Amino acid sequence: MSETKTNAQNNEISLMIKNAMILFLITLIAGVLLGFVYDNTKASIAEQTRVAEENATKEVFPSADSFGDIKTDTAKAAEILSSNKGYSKVELESVKEAKDKSGSVIGYAFKVKSKGYSSDALEFMVGLTKDGTLNGISLISNSESPGLGMNANDILVPQFKDVKNADSEHLFSVKKQNANKENHEIQAITAATITSKAITNGVDVCIEYMDQVLLQGGAK
Repeated sequence: MSETKTNAQNNEISLMIKNAMILFLITLIAGVLLGFVYDNTKASIAEQTRVAEENATKEVFPSADSFGDIKTDTAKAAEILSSNKGYSKVELESVKEAKDKSGSVIGYAFKVKSKGYSSDALEFMVGLTKDGTLNGISLISNSESPGLGMNANDILVPQFKDVKNADSEHLFSVKKQNANKENHEIQAITAATITSKAITNGVDVCIEYMDQVLLQGGAK
């Protein structure tokens, strides 16, 4: 009986080891496959993001022949962001010079992140000419509420198209009703004022940065 019992225990232990090895191999193979998929997906997402940003840059500055990255003055940017409570959820990610065929700088394209209602910040490009014309904005990423903030592309974006006198003396503001574009007033999306202010504040930060830094010869 004892020998039979011992054999049964040994068989049980062998089965446990075998199952453990099988589980280990399955986990190992799954991990390798997931890593492979992640690496390929990560590269694909990065490429999609690059293309989206490139297209958005061209959209806000269609007259530019080329673009060149310039260094952001982080100290001055931080000073601007701290100057207005509404700017606290805005991040100036990058700035590009927009150049004509001769290589002359005709304006700037800004990449901005601004926190709206969603946990994921709105991401968009802003195009400003050196003479103070806002060419427009182009959304790269929008995770706001469907049917509300998600309508920013249809409701807000057109309001920022070809606006003159976009400077620190004529910043934009959000109105819930009866907005006057001539006064740089933006009509808020119904029930999505937070989203409307997030985008408007992002645009205003770009205007202030151009006036206070770029047009003063800074951040080359």
